[in-house]
Parts: sequence; C-alpha cells; structure tokens
Amino acid sequence: MYLCPHCENYFDLVHANPIDHKVVYCPKCYNCVQLEFKHPLVSIGKKIDNFEVKELVGAGGMGWVYLAEDVIHNERVALKVLSPKYERNVASIRKFLHEASLSLDLRHPNIIPTIKYGNKEGISYLAIKYVKGKTVEQHIEEDGYFSELESLKIMHNVASALKYAWDNHHILHRDIKPGNIMLENKTNKAYLFDLGIALNIKETMSKDKDVEGSPYYISPEQARNVPLTFASDMYSLGITLYQMLTGEVPFYHKDIYKVIEMHLSMPLPLLKSKGIKCSQGTEILLRRMTAKKPTDRFHSWNDVLAVIEHIINSLEKKKKVLRVPFSNFSTAKKVVGLASLVIVSFAISIIIVSFVVPIVESLNKNAELAFNNAFIASDNGEDLLYTYKLHKKAFDLSESFFVYPEIRRRIQKSSGNYINNFAEKEKKEFEFKELAAKAESVLSAKGTLMLTGDSQKHKENIANLNNLLSNTLPQTKKSIERKKLLVYELDQMVIILHERD
Repeated sequence: MYLCPHCENYFDLVHANPIDHKVVYCPKCYNCVQLEFKHPLVSIGKKIDNFEVKELVGAGGMGWVYLAEDVIHNERVALKVLSPKYERNVASIRKFLHEASLSLDLRHPNIIPTIKYGNKEGISYLAIKYVKGKTVEQHIEEDGYFSELESLKIMHNVASALKYAWDNHHILHRDIKPGNIMLENKTNKAYLFDLGIALNIKETMSKDKDVEGSPYYISPEQARNVPLTFASDMYSLGITLYQMLTGEVPFYHKDIYKVIEMHLSMPLPLLKSKGIKCSQGTEILLRRMTAKKPTDRFHSWNDVLAVIEHIINSLEKKKKVLRVPFSNFSTAKKVVGLASLVIVSFAISIIIVSFVVPIVESLNKNAELAFNNAFIASDNGEDLLYTYKLHKKAFDLSESFFVYPEIRRRIQKSSGNYINNFAEKEKKEFEFKELAAKAESVLSAKGTLMLTGDSQKHKENIANLNNLLSNTLPQTKKSIERKKLLVYELDQMVIILHERD
C-alpha cells in the first residue's frame, strides 16, 4: 500500500498507472507519485529497539510500514518507520510524534493500540498492534460493496471508537475514510487507525490549523477551516458508510476542489439512484449523519450508536424470521420452500414500505400542519395562550427523530421564537388590558363627569389616560380593535368637555 501525498489516499501498485519503475499516477487524483521502495537504513532481519523487521508490507507519504517481531513479548507488530527525508523536517517529526503521543493514550477494543515509539540509530519508529486483515477500502476494491447489515456492524465498531476518543480524550480523528478502517480476517472486527492528523480540541482551542483530511470524505466545516466538533468525524463516517453500501464515493471529480464544492453544497445522492435497496432506517441514518450543517446531525455519538443498534436488531429479527431449516427437505420441497421464502420476503418488504414510509410522511405532514395552524393564529392575532399552545405542539412534533431537517429547522426557528417571547407578549397584553379597564370605567361614568366637577381636570385626566392607552402594545387582534375603539371614544369625550366649556 502506498499513500499519495497530494490527496492522501492509499493505493496498490496494481491500481496505479505506471510511468516508470519509480513514478506512478495516483488512481485517485491522477497526480504523479514518487515511489521509494525501502528505507536505506532498514533491511529484513534488522533490529530497531526490541523489534526485528520481517517484511515490508506498505509505504506511504511519510515512510514505510514493516511487519516486525517484538522479541521481548514474542508477538507481531506493525512498525511505522519515518522516511529519512523527513528526519530533518521539524514539522514532519512533530506530526509523527503527535500521532504517536495521541494514540499511546487511547485504549479501546476498536482502536489499534500503540505499543511503543521512539528513535534508534537515527530511525524514528512507531510500533502498533499487528492486525491481519485488510482495510475497508481494499475490501471494496477487491470484493465489491458490503451488505447493509455488514456495513452497519462495522459502523457500530468505528462509532464506538470515535465516541471513546471524543468523550474520554476530546480527540477528533479528522481523517475517517475506508482506508483507515482495518477489518480482522477471522472476526471481521473493525479497527480504527492512522491518527496522523488527529486533533486534541482542548490543546488547540486557540490555534489556527491548516485544512487537513481526505477531500472525498471531508466535512463542510472542515473544508471551511472553522472550529470542529465530533460532528465533523460523524459526517466523514456517513460518507464512508455510503461508499460501503454503494461501492463508490457520493461526490467524485478529478479536480479535488470541485469535490470540496460538492461537499459544501450538493445533497447526498439517494441510495436508490445507485440501484441500492436499504431499509428506511439506514436511509434516515445516512441523511442525518451527512447533513450539511453540524447542528442538523445527531447530537451525540450515543444517538448514532442507538440508531445503528436499532436498525441492526430490526434486520437481524427479519433474518431470523426468514431462516428455514432445509437439511431434511427433498430437492422439490427445497425449491418450493425457497420460492415461498422469496414471496414472503417480498411481502414483508411491501408491508414495511406500506407502513413505515406513510408513518414518516404522516409525521412530517402533522408537524407542518401544526406549524401552519400556529402561524395562522399568530398572523390573525388570536388569543395568546391559544396561539402559544399551537406553537408548542408544532415545536414538540418537530423534535421527532423522523422529521426532516429542513422542516425541523423552519418550525424550531419560528415557533421557538414565539415560545421564548411568550412571557413578554403576555406582559404587554396585560398592561393594555389594565389600562383598557380604566378607560371603560371612565367611559361608563361619562354622564356623571359631564355634569360634575372641574371639567379642566377631567380633560387632563382623560387625555393622560388616552396617551397611556395609545402607547400600549396589545398582542391579539381583538385587543387591537378594542384599543382603537377606546382611544376614539376617549377623544370624543374630551371634545364634548371642550364644547361644554
């Protein structure tokens, strides 16, 4: 395996386009890659610290990866060795040691653990656990895309590792992609590796960082070089899931800047547009994980894991229900049984589509209807408490996991504002009603006021009351009409008192 220094994607020589024996075209970005086939100071059988080199298994932009034997603990390790051309480069050494120091603290069943790192005889090295298997990227290239259930189980492993890194160490990976997920041969267990550009948020809150990451999997906010949260890794993991299900990345162009533009603005292509049939739950999972705005994605890794577990359980239950013991059947019975199985599977699919999709659509329609009713009530100046209840209902419905992000965003912005401002609106309405009651009391005693007392004093009191009433801000249509009428009648009363004088 070799790493392209331009697009940071791994590739095999069999997939590269050779120019000569030392230079190839990267099959991902089509840039020239200079190959170095071995470290000048490392040979088979050489001992680096307590690690004996056995064979070269890969090469990358910064060096080589060897299979080695830990002679003290008698176990195999993968030994990363830094290229000599980077040994004099302070930035490269810092990056290499950064990966080593970060990964040394991480201990999780789905993260390949670092065993040791250091420098011996001018060779910088990093020893990690050796996992016999191949990456998700290699699997896609050699065996095609994964099944929905396989994909989700791998996603669960990786999401669990990312949750641990974020919750316990506040670390972002920043380079989630199929080439950085290793699958163990016997168990198909997924391991996350290559923390070369990982970021500890607590240590770098105030520092400017260059844009890093693989363009085919980069999140919109990472492309914009703005502060990141776990939601950035979530987006990249969603793009990885899409590739696992379809065999290809959702956004592709020879120009990587075009790819980044697609991540920033283009919606994720539907799975069915690629001829892939998946459960409604997986479609929704993908849509939420790859939402353009981080706030539209899941609010935590716990939410992601819960949804993945729910979908896996649903798929496994269907698989269990449809499992038929064929061992004691005749060939004819097996054929009939298989045909019945296909029919039952088709029927169940129709039932799921017939029930689940309408439920989701109905939920979204109900949320929009509740919002429209609340909006009309606000526009018509209906009773405050009545309107508040309508907005609260719309807001509560929008909180559902199955409500589409664009509908949720619209409802929560408008109804949320109304709910937050309800107390202020109620206060203004109360102030108006208090003054309106005084005005009606004055108007009801109009006849008495006309005949008794100091008319000049009456005029001043009524004018002051009218001025206060004019400055109130009633919040309902009924109160606004009431205000107009009271102001008019108080004005008329002042005119009559003037005429009497």
